[in-house]
Amino acid sequence: MIHTAGTPARTALLTASSFTSMLLLGIGVALIGAAAPVIGLTTAEAALLQVFQNAGFAVSVIVFGYLADVRSHSRLLVTGCIAMGFGLALFYAHPAFLVNAMVMTAIGIGVGVYEAVTDAMLFHLFPRRRSLAISLNHLCVTLGSLLITVYILFLRLDWRSSTLQTATLTVLPLLVFLWYSRTPDTQHIETGAAARSIRERLGVLGKESRILNQFLCMVCAYGMQVSSIGLVPLFLVTIRGFSVFAGTMGLVVFVSGIAVGRAGIGWVTREAHILRNTTMHFVGATASLAIVYFVPLGPSVYAVLFFAGLMISALLPLIITFAGLTYPQFSGLAMGAVKTGIPVGGIVIPLLMSALSGGAATWVAFLVPPLAGLTGIVLLLAQRRRTIAAA
Repeated sequence: MIHTAGTPARTALLTASSFTSMLLLGIGVALIGAAAPVIGLTTAEAALLQVFQNAGFAVSVIVFGYLADVRSHSRLLVTGCIAMGFGLALFYAHPAFLVNAMVMTAIGIGVGVYEAVTDAMLFHLFPRRRSLAISLNHLCVTLGSLLITVYILFLRLDWRSSTLQTATLTVLPLLVFLWYSRTPDTQHIETGAAARSIRERLGVLGKESRILNQFLCMVCAYGMQVSSIGLVPLFLVTIRGFSVFAGTMGLVVFVSGIAVGRAGIGWVTREAHILRNTTMHFVGATASLAIVYFVPLGPSVYAVLFFAGLMISALLPLIITFAGLTYPQFSGLAMGAVKTGIPVGGIVIPLLMSALSGGAATWVAFLVPPLAGLTGIVLLLAQRRRTIAAA
């Protein structure tokens, strides 16, 4: 049985609003990849827009990750809804690239608020099922990415209508968060000596090799995921010669694999096996992405893309949960520190791919995701050896 904090109605509404917010987060993250082939963006432009989005994300997740420990969750999430709503409504309303770079930065800010605050809120709402709550929360991110991609296809690639209609969805969680911001949630807020110890806790985390290891793993994991979501359709269209529809369907299949994986990982993973399972998923993701990018499979590529999504699906929720369980006495701060690897990975990996794709040998850029996966495997094996030695 799931034990919750507060009344059942309050818990249910805040949980539903959290899931809706993460659905919108997934839409914002996948928007570039879903719309880029129709808009006519080049690989370099799409990657740069991802960089701007993740720059807003980086600032937002750090600021709001700290505020999530000392301010009302519902009030903070109101800000995220407003930023996301305006960003989705204004996406490519004007064709200027710099204008849309600023719009993507606003979407990134909304993404950062959702990412920083909703997991912290669920961590307190479901103290005995934290791994499951976080996995389902991130499943909604995947469903949002899948929703916007399929929606654009069924609207006959009318991406502008889809973004305007999606922007109106932000009103639903906004109303719930506004309602509960009248009587803000304060049970999680630290006061007195505990609040003053935040600097000391950051000092502890800064000296911990485990946090650095988890941060770097997050950089690799999210870089692999976001670069694939943003660039798989363009890769299939420009490199493999697929039609726009067939290339976009590749993204649908990939995100479907992520959705299936996240729907099940929270139920089957035991906390004691998180490190081992994360390593196995890194191995599968690295191998499958290498096959996608460097083996001409034709239509069979869809099967490998699905498997790649299945393997990548568990990486983010497992790393986040592992960080919280490693430091249960200040899990929110630990998860926030590890989550800073999300915007870093979202900036570094696409930016590196954009830089490498400028020459004649575009294929070199697609070495980056498999190499990121290999880095994650090495880091986790080193972490496992240290854990065994300590035991």
